[in-house]
Amino acid sequence: DMRAGILKEIREEKGQYDYTDVVNACGLSYARLYSEIEERYKNGNEQYYKSAGGTPWTKEEIEWLDMQYEQEVAWQKSCARIAARGQVFQGNIPEVPTKEIEELEDSFYQAKDAYIKLYQESKQTGKFLVLQNYMLGSSRMYEMLNKLGNLQERVE
Repeated sequence: DMRAGILKEIREEKGQYDYTDVVNACGLSYARLYSEIEERYKNGNEQYYKSAGGTPWTKEEIEWLDMQYEQEVAWQKSCARIAARGQVFQGNIPEVPTKEIEELEDSFYQAKDAYIKLYQESKQTGKFLVLQNYMLGSSRMYEMLNKLGNLQERVE
């Protein structure tokens, strides 16, 4: 999976990664996959239509990509929630940081939007779409979530 490859590169470069990296890797992965879909259908190169309704496949592929992204966001929230419950159980934190976990979800969608915008800009400039170090969400959220456990062990 593309996100895992990006995180592996980050880990090799920095020695580890945190939630900021996960959010950025997910946003970049989405934009790269989106660009692949768009490129496939650019200039009518592949005009595939469903026989039933005549809907272009591009739209369906983007809908599928959106659904996969939603599942990834749900998975990441679930991982954070499980890690938090473990930390509560061990007495390391007083309660599950519900507000921060909800903010994490917002950060994933902000990353998706930011990387799509970057992709649109890169089409104009001809630059390659690369990982950014966007801080989407509050630093307090990342500080709290990064205390929950070793992401390297959970997200590969």
